[in-house]
Amino acid sequence: ESEAFLQLPMIHPLSTGIVVRKCIFGEGAERIVFAMREARLELTNSAEPCKIVLGQEMVAKESRFVDQIQTFQVPQVSFHLQFCKTQQIAQKIASAFNLQLSQLLSPDDVSVPLVSFLECFVYLVHEYDPVDDCFISREVLAEKRLDATLKYTKWNNNAGHVHGEGKGINIYTTLQISETNSPGA
Repeated sequence: ESEAFLQLPMIHPLSTGIVVRKCIFGEGAERIVFAMREARLELTNSAEPCKIVLGQEMVAKESRFVDQIQTFQVPQVSFHLQFCKTQQIAQKIASAFNLQLSQLLSPDDVSVPLVSFLECFVYLVHEYDPVDDCFISREVLAEKRLDATLKYTKWNNNAGHVHGEGKGINIYTTLQISETNSPGA
Protein backbone atom coordinates (compact mmCIF):
# COMPACT_ATOMS: atom_id res chain seq x y z
CA GLU A 1 0.00 0.00 0.00
CA SER A 2 1.63 3.23 -1.14
CA GLU A 3 0.81 6.29 0.92
CA ALA A 4 2.05 9.79 0.25
CA PHE A 5 1.55 13.27 1.56
CA LEU A 6 -0.31 15.81 -0.51
CA GLN A 7 2.23 18.31 -1.83
CA LEU A 8 1.23 21.88 -1.05
CA PRO A 9 2.91 25.25 -1.49
CA MET A 10 4.24 27.08 1.55
CA ILE A 11 1.56 28.60 3.78
CA HIS A 12 3.02 32.09 3.35
CA PRO A 13 3.16 32.88 -0.40
CA LEU A 14 6.60 34.59 -0.22
CA SER A 15 8.30 31.85 1.80
CA THR A 16 11.06 29.78 0.26
CA GLY A 17 12.10 27.73 3.29
CA ILE A 18 11.81 27.37 7.03
CA VAL A 19 13.76 28.57 10.05
CA VAL A 20 13.89 26.23 13.06
CA ARG A 21 15.47 27.26 16.36
CA LYS A 22 18.17 24.94 17.68
CA CYS A 23 17.13 25.08 21.35
CA ILE A 24 14.26 22.89 22.53
CA PHE A 25 11.02 24.84 23.08
CA GLY A 26 9.12 22.05 24.85
CA GLU A 27 9.17 18.32 25.59
CA GLY A 28 6.58 15.59 25.76
CA ALA A 29 6.80 11.89 26.47
CA GLU A 30 7.38 11.11 22.77
CA ARG A 31 8.51 14.33 21.10
CA ILE A 32 10.74 17.36 21.45
CA VAL A 33 9.49 20.68 20.11
CA PHE A 34 11.29 23.61 18.48
CA ALA A 35 10.03 27.07 17.53
CA MET A 36 9.69 27.40 13.74
CA ARG A 37 8.51 29.78 11.02
CA GLU A 38 8.40 29.78 7.26
CA ALA A 39 10.96 32.21 5.86
CA ARG A 40 12.32 33.83 2.76
CA LEU A 41 16.10 33.86 2.60
CA GLU A 42 17.73 36.77 0.79
CA LEU A 43 21.45 37.09 0.11
CA THR A 44 23.31 39.99 1.67
CA ASN A 45 26.86 41.30 1.34
CA SER A 46 27.97 39.13 4.27
CA ALA A 47 28.84 35.44 4.11
CA GLU A 48 25.56 34.42 5.79
CA PRO A 49 22.13 34.87 4.16
CA CYS A 50 19.83 37.38 5.82
CA LYS A 51 16.83 35.50 7.20
CA ILE A 52 13.59 37.41 6.89
CA VAL A 53 10.94 35.71 9.00
CA LEU A 54 7.46 35.45 7.50
CA GLY A 55 4.26 33.66 8.27
CA GLN A 56 2.71 32.47 11.49
CA GLU A 57 4.57 31.03 14.43
CA MET A 58 4.71 27.26 14.28
CA VAL A 59 6.34 24.42 16.19
CA ALA A 60 8.53 21.73 14.67
CA LYS A 61 8.20 18.32 16.34
CA GLU A 62 10.74 15.54 16.32
CA SER A 63 10.70 12.12 17.92
CA ARG A 64 12.63 11.91 21.19
CA PHE A 65 13.67 8.50 19.89
CA VAL A 66 14.88 9.58 16.43
CA ASP A 67 18.13 7.62 16.91
CA GLN A 68 16.19 4.41 17.58
CA ILE A 69 13.90 5.05 14.62
CA GLN A 70 16.89 5.42 12.28
CA THR A 71 18.65 2.41 13.85
CA PHE A 72 15.67 0.18 13.06
CA GLN A 73 15.60 1.47 9.46
CA VAL A 74 12.19 3.14 9.87
CA PRO A 75 12.13 6.30 7.77
CA GLN A 76 11.36 9.49 9.72
CA VAL A 77 8.56 10.21 7.22
CA SER A 78 6.75 7.02 8.38
CA PHE A 79 6.81 8.34 11.93
CA HIS A 80 5.36 11.66 10.75
CA LEU A 81 2.76 9.92 8.57
CA GLN A 82 1.43 7.97 11.57
CA PHE A 83 1.25 11.18 13.64
CA CYS A 84 -0.67 13.00 10.87
CA LYS A 85 -3.07 10.07 10.40
CA THR A 86 -3.79 10.04 14.13
CA GLN A 87 -4.47 13.80 14.11
CA GLN A 88 -6.86 13.44 11.15
CA ILE A 89 -8.77 10.59 12.81
CA ALA A 90 -8.96 12.56 16.06
CA GLN A 91 -10.33 15.59 14.17
CA LYS A 92 -12.98 13.42 12.46
CA ILE A 93 -14.10 12.13 15.86
CA ALA A 94 -14.05 15.67 17.29
CA SER A 95 -16.15 16.98 14.38
CA ALA A 96 -18.71 14.20 14.88
CA PHE A 97 -18.80 14.96 18.61
CA ASN A 98 -19.20 18.71 17.99
CA LEU A 99 -22.05 18.04 15.54
CA GLN A 100 -23.88 15.83 18.05
CA LEU A 101 -23.32 18.42 20.76
CA SER A 102 -24.63 21.26 18.59
CA GLN A 103 -27.87 19.32 18.04
CA LEU A 104 -28.40 19.05 21.79
CA LEU A 105 -27.70 22.69 22.64
CA SER A 106 -29.53 25.92 21.99
CA PRO A 107 -27.99 28.03 19.17
CA ASP A 108 -27.55 30.82 21.71
CA ASP A 109 -25.41 28.70 24.05
CA VAL A 110 -21.84 29.76 23.27
CA SER A 111 -20.44 28.78 26.65
CA VAL A 112 -19.86 25.13 25.69
CA PRO A 113 -16.39 24.65 24.18
CA LEU A 114 -15.87 22.62 21.03
CA VAL A 115 -13.18 20.00 20.55
CA SER A 116 -10.61 20.43 17.78
CA PHE A 117 -7.16 19.24 16.80
CA LEU A 118 -4.41 21.16 15.06
CA GLU A 119 -3.71 20.54 11.39
CA CYS A 120 -0.20 19.18 10.90
CA PHE A 121 2.27 19.58 8.06
CA VAL A 122 5.45 17.78 7.02
CA TYR A 123 8.12 19.92 5.39
CA LEU A 124 10.78 18.24 3.25
CA VAL A 125 13.99 20.15 3.95
CA HIS A 126 17.19 20.01 1.91
CA GLU A 127 20.06 21.42 3.95
CA TYR A 128 23.80 21.66 3.53
CA ASP A 129 25.93 19.48 5.80
CA PRO A 130 29.35 21.16 6.06
CA VAL A 131 30.90 18.12 7.79
CA ASP A 132 30.20 15.79 4.85
CA ASP A 133 30.19 18.66 2.28
CA CYS A 134 26.86 17.59 0.78
CA PHE A 135 23.16 18.29 0.90
CA ILE A 136 20.98 16.07 3.07
CA SER A 137 17.21 15.75 3.15
CA ARG A 138 15.04 15.38 6.23
CA GLU A 139 11.39 15.76 7.12
CA VAL A 140 10.12 18.27 9.67
CA LEU A 141 6.72 17.74 11.32
CA ALA A 142 5.05 21.09 12.09
CA GLU A 143 1.88 22.51 13.60
CA LYS A 144 0.60 26.01 14.28
CA ARG A 145 1.95 27.31 17.57
CA LEU A 146 -0.81 27.86 20.11
CA ASP A 147 -0.99 31.40 21.46
CA ALA A 148 -0.25 31.22 25.18
CA THR A 149 -2.47 34.26 25.81
CA LEU A 150 -5.57 32.44 24.51
CA LYS A 151 -7.56 30.11 26.71
CA TYR A 152 -7.25 26.49 25.79
CA THR A 153 -6.95 23.28 27.76
CA LYS A 154 -4.66 20.38 27.02
CA TRP A 155 -6.88 17.52 28.13
CA ASN A 156 -4.38 14.70 28.09
CA ASN A 157 -0.70 13.91 27.78
CA ASN A 158 1.24 11.12 26.13
CA ALA A 159 1.38 9.14 29.38
CA GLY A 160 -2.42 8.74 29.48
CA HIS A 161 -3.02 11.33 32.20
CA VAL A 162 -6.31 13.19 31.81
CA HIS A 163 -6.87 16.77 32.96
CA GLY A 164 -8.52 16.73 36.39
CA GLU A 165 -8.09 12.98 36.89
CA GLY A 166 -4.45 12.92 37.99
CA LYS A 167 -3.95 9.39 36.67
CA GLY A 168 -4.09 7.48 33.42
CA ILE A 169 -7.29 5.98 32.07
CA ASN A 170 -7.85 3.62 29.18
CA ILE A 171 -9.79 5.77 26.70
CA TYR A 172 -10.41 2.77 24.47
CA THR A 173 -12.72 1.21 27.04
CA THR A 174 -14.56 4.45 27.80
CA LEU A 175 -15.06 5.73 24.25
CA GLN A 176 -16.59 3.57 21.53
CA ILE A 177 -16.62 5.09 18.03
CA SER A 178 -18.60 3.66 15.16
CA GLU A 179 -16.79 4.21 11.85
CA THR A 180 -20.11 4.17 9.98
CA ASN A 181 -21.40 7.10 12.06
CA SER A 182 -18.38 9.32 11.63
CA PRO A 183 -18.31 12.05 8.99
CA GLY A 184 -16.65 11.12 5.72
CA ALA A 185 -16.96 7.39 6.35
